Amino acid sequence: YNSVLLWISIFTRQITEIYLIRRLQMRSSVSVILSSPTPDTNMSHPDYDQNAHDHATLLVLVKQIGEEVTAKTYNKIYERISKVTNLNIIDSIGFERNIKLKYVKDYLVGNNDWGDFQTHRRLFGLVTIGKCSTQVELNEVCRVHESLKVKYTNTLYDSRCIIIGVNDGPNTPSFPTPSNFKSRAIFCASEGELDVLDSEILEFLSTLFWVL
Repeated sequence: YNSVLLWISIFTRQITEIYLIRRLQMRSSVSVILSSPTPDTNMSHPDYDQNAHDHATLLVLVKQIGEEVTAKTYNKIYERISKVTNLNIIDSIGFERNIKLKYVKDYLVGNNDWGDFQTHRRLFGLVTIGKCSTQVELNEVCRVHESLKVKYTNTLYDSRCIIIGVNDGPNTPSFPTPSNFKSRAIFCASEGELDVLDSEILEFLSTLFWVL
């Protein structure tokens, strides 16, 4: 009889220990879940500004490079570029095509990846805006521009880099761009001399259509 009681006591103790261990493990797991940040998934960043008309637009990112460009200058250039929302282009067989454009100031790569399923999410064009006064600063602006191209390389068709502060004349740079800069630059003498932008941006937007 005593041996039976001893066996029951040992068995009960083991069951209790197992229960306590599992309860502690469960508490630990719950604690980790509650303390961990929410995963940054693509669908965590919906674009609430989208509408039905966006399905027929070409998406263009207008991005500031560096801190030399003030918020006022960036917004001024962005507003100037984003005024062009429609382009009428005569295609190769003589038909007039109406091209609609949408501009954004920032765009997640994760959202761009959805372009395989939703074409209006593809980023087709990139325009960067930088300011510099030396060769070293110019090289850095060009480097960041090229790195952004790589970031969106899966869908990007063409790009332009607006560079303020280093030119000796209309769209004439004071310094050469680095050899690894494979894009087209638009040089402006200052924030107040942006007239060259209008024709250059129209040409860039037209290029997106012809590449498509």
